[in-house]
Amino acid sequence: PEDHQWDMKNSGLLSSSSAYIYNDLAHNDDYIGNVAWGQIMNESGWPEIAATKGAGLYALISSSSSGKPVLSNFMNFGDDPNDTQAIEEGYKR
Repeated sequence: PEDHQWDMKNSGLLSSSSAYIYNDLAHNDDYIGNVAWGQIMNESGWPEIAATKGAGLYALISSSSSGKPVLSNFMNFGDDPNDTQAIEEGYKR
C-alpha cells in the first residue's frame, strides 16, 4: 500500500475496531478520519469544495484503478455522502 501519512484511515493512526468519542458521540475510524481531513484542509487554506469534491475524485480514481464498481453518488464525485458530511464537519471545527 502507498504511504499517505495525511490519510488517518489508511495510515494506521486509527483502528477500525475502535470507537472514537467526538462531540460526546461514538464514531468509527472512517468518520474521524474524514473530520480530521476537513480540519486539515481548512487550516491549510483550502476551500471546502476542494476537500469534499477532491476526496470524491480520489475515491473515483482509486475505485476505478482497483477494479471496484464506480457506481457511487456522482453529486459528490463518487464520495460517500456520509464522508462528505464528516469532511464538512471538520470545516466547522
